[in-house]
Amino acid sequence: MKDQTLSDANVGKFIDPDLTAKGEPRAKVALSDPQTLWFNTGTLCNIECANCYIESSPSNDALVYITEAEVTRYLDELEARRWGVREIGFTGGEPFMNPEMVAMARVALARGYEVLILTNAMRPMMRKRVQAGIAELQAEYGDKLTLRVSLDHWSRVHHDAERGEGSYESTLVGMRWLRDQGVRMAVAGRIIWAESEAAARQGFGRLFADEGFAIDADSPAETVLFPEMDTRVEVPEITTACWGILGKSPKDVMCSSSRMVVKRKGAGHLSVLACTLLPYEPEFDLGQTLEEAERPIFYTGGGVINSGPAASQLLRELVEATGVPITTTLMGLGAYPANGDKWLGMLGMHGLYEANMAMHDCDLLINVGARFDDRITGRVDAFSPDSKRVHIDIDPSSINKVIKTDIPIVGDIAHVLEDVLKIWKSRGRKTNREAIEKWWAQINDWKKVNCLAFTQAGKTIKPQYALQRLEELTKDHDRYICTEVGQHQMWAAQY
Repeated sequence: MKDQTLSDANVGKFIDPDLTAKGEPRAKVALSDPQTLWFNTGTLCNIECANCYIESSPSNDALVYITEAEVTRYLDELEARRWGVREIGFTGGEPFMNPEMVAMARVALARGYEVLILTNAMRPMMRKRVQAGIAELQAEYGDKLTLRVSLDHWSRVHHDAERGEGSYESTLVGMRWLRDQGVRMAVAGRIIWAESEAAARQGFGRLFADEGFAIDADSPAETVLFPEMDTRVEVPEITTACWGILGKSPKDVMCSSSRMVVKRKGAGHLSVLACTLLPYEPEFDLGQTLEEAERPIFYTGGGVINSGPAASQLLRELVEATGVPITTTLMGLGAYPANGDKWLGMLGMHGLYEANMAMHDCDLLINVGARFDDRITGRVDAFSPDSKRVHIDIDPSSINKVIKTDIPIVGDIAHVLEDVLKIWKSRGRKTNREAIEKWWAQINDWKKVNCLAFTQAGKTIKPQYALQRLEELTKDHDRYICTEVGQHQMWAAQY
């Protein structure tokens, strides 16, 4: 957390997605029974806690506001996929700092969903416009709306130590207003002060009784008590054997029944995450996006070469494992073998027809260390119009420079690809196989155009023919090809 220092705790742990530090198989959880779809409202928080679970604060602006229209689109998708979700949750720094919070809650309630809003019940919620909206929602939808209030401890001293002097009374003022409006409430507290859970629940019970709050302190659903997360202490890794030891099932874990939608700063689209505590980790988002894409493509460049041999090897492993086609810039040639069966050739005005068509029609474009220059994009407003765009680059100034990116990932290519492979493997190595097979069928149709075909006739030797013959005569040798810039360079790359 923010006030914790680095320690030697947990060294070697939580690295391999398949095995623990002891070499035991790691427990995994799949989405098996979707019940709750969370929306991170993208808000800052009006206060800064000493220990924040999701690192929200008045200054962390990594996420941006989500809108009513965006929520509506996801609700439409839920109905189209028939997921059976019963609850829509809203979280963030302080959700009521989002000016469309009430409208977003209303559109979900109008669809018949239960709505849960996490709030600290402080000043943002107490603005007159927000109060009027909450009162209207309660009058129209009653107990379908629940506000879960962050009250770290039943005592003022401990709560204020976490959230700042005066925050306890400010939260109680908000809770009293909710009580008087008849709004259904729950509380989220912590077990952090060497206090047993039983003692904490007794303390909350006394507070609720004194204040007339209709909250059951003994109900884990109405009074949610979180243990403190401390990176300075040793934390056990959960193995597959733990399910039997603990008498639990993977279906009991939160991420088996929920997903969270976030909108990152600089991204053009929303992202869906498996864990509500990881809103700032784009590698997790890319791992899931790979699973869902129907027409994906890797677009690679010189950044892979510059990152070193490990990056090229990891790229090849990812391409072969996923079955996703790959194209490249001139500077990226060699990172993936030109005789590989996933290879589409170069891209752009000097590239192949099938590579350019695939780039235009794809639904997921994964840029790995390449630039979006004008010889690749052509008209920027017409470039890959229906794709979700991922851009991995060590230089943050290259991202969003020409083409808007949905999932920006800043880092060394080798390190990022290693993380992506680990996450993707930990999720079961899934891709949309049937859709990708259809995608390859379309690509193979484009290949029939044979855009590099030429006819050698007469005494004049065409440069294409000269280079083609050079390739045939030297392909079994360890070759070094030197060329000047311009058209000769393009012919050498093509033939």
